[in-house]
Amino acid sequence: MADDSCMPMIPKAGSIYVHTGNICTWDRLKRKVNQKPNFEVYECLGDCMQKAIANFTKSSLQYEHALNCCGGGDAIQPCEPQDLRADLKLTAKVFLSTPTGEALQDAITHIKSDLAVTYIDNLLISFPSQTDELSIQQVWAEVEVCIGDGVVIQGGVSDMDRSELEALYDWAQVKPSTNQVNLTSCCVMPPELVEFAKEHDIQLLTHNDPQEILTKENLSQLLSENLTARDAEGWNLQYVVRYTNLVKLRGVIRSKGYLMRALRDVRGKRSF
Repeated sequence: MADDSCMPMIPKAGSIYVHTGNICTWDRLKRKVNQKPNFEVYECLGDCMQKAIANFTKSSLQYEHALNCCGGGDAIQPCEPQDLRADLKLTAKVFLSTPTGEALQDAITHIKSDLAVTYIDNLLISFPSQTDELSIQQVWAEVEVCIGDGVVIQGGVSDMDRSELEALYDWAQVKPSTNQVNLTSCCVMPPELVEFAKEHDIQLLTHNDPQEILTKENLSQLLSENLTARDAEGWNLQYVVRYTNLVKLRGVIRSKGYLMRALRDVRGKRSF
């Protein structure tokens, strides 16, 4: 970490984008099989940033308007050759810190371009706690567009209770197919949620992800450790994406990785 008194390394940057590449090839992570999701994403994003920033000179970073850190030092390859795509299931869970259609659209665009795929089999949306109904609808409207265009095959949500899921279901033209439930906060599926899901053919899945996989404090610490404390100021996390590519008939994870986007105002303008 650079000294706090140092000049910022990326004073002009209004965007930071990080893509870890396939972390299944990272040997040190294989020794941490029980690592919590928030610890894993922090470690992977930090490692990727560290290696990418090492390829810049300090003087060149001064003029970067967007800092892109991709691959963790390894070249990012397409998700799979196209002739194998039908044998794979690509699932992407988008942790939306900024619940807007624009943020989701940006995430999906990067998933497609970075992984060289034309569609996502299963898209899951995790909203921040206490997201208002209008914001949920605006985000889901983008999901519906993607499903209509064939970019997404199935769409689902995470951590919605009965009332939230029912409100979205009643409003949506394309209904959510799944709802993830975190059993660390409730040992048993809520009966009213199970009843509603059964009546409307919504699959309930369990997970152990925190609703906020990268907190504001964690983001600030991540940037301070890899840049300077001054570079860590003023950022708004847009999203973190975790994707997994599963071999359908074998149940083997072929690839897994994380994407992250953060934005800040620079000279009164926000760069996307």
